[in-house]
Amino acid sequence: MIFQESRSKVHELYFKMTNETGSQNKANLRQLRENAGLTLAELSRQVGVSDRNIWDWEKGISIPRLDRAVALARALNVSLKEICRAMGIEVEDLPSD
Repeated sequence: MIFQESRSKVHELYFKMTNETGSQNKANLRQLRENAGLTLAELSRQVGVSDRNIWDWEKGISIPRLDRAVALARALNVSLKEICRAMGIEVEDLPSD
């Protein structure tokens, strides 16, 4: 029961976030991929997901799981914080390593 409540709150936060920042997410993640000189297919192979997953992330339809976000950061040679920013997740108040 607690897990379902927590999951519902996460989904609610995610949908609120995407509704507020959706168009901003689209350009940022795609721009990171283009800056890395990768096609959608190349990035999907490096991250280990389908092209559709990458497309959904770029369009703000969904967000990657944490392990996929780490793989995405590695493939794009950016920090995990940068991936979060590209997805519209506020991370400025998180401590740095």
